[in-house]
Amino acid sequence: APPNPFGAGSNPFAGAGGAQPSPQQMQEMMNSPMMESLMNNPDLMAQVMQMNPQLQQLMETNPQLREILSNPEVLRQSMQMMRDPSA
Repeated sequence: APPNPFGAGSNPFAGAGGAQPSPQQMQEMMNSPMMESLMNNPDLMAQVMQMNPQLQQLMETNPQLREILSNPEVLRQSMQMMRDPSA
């Protein structure tokens, strides 16, 4: 299995009690060096998505979502919009 970039068994939202992060927390996460690394490495992004059972199930039931999440350019654009919604 590929190494988990968030650490073994960790939840990237654990600091938020596992709950949905606030807009500020989301922006900080999107601008983090870890997210920058993920966005610059589509293979690593695919590995991270493969490690998430909920995301795997969602992609299995929604082929269009799987196609979108498998496209590095679409992911980059989406991440950029999350970083700067006013752009």
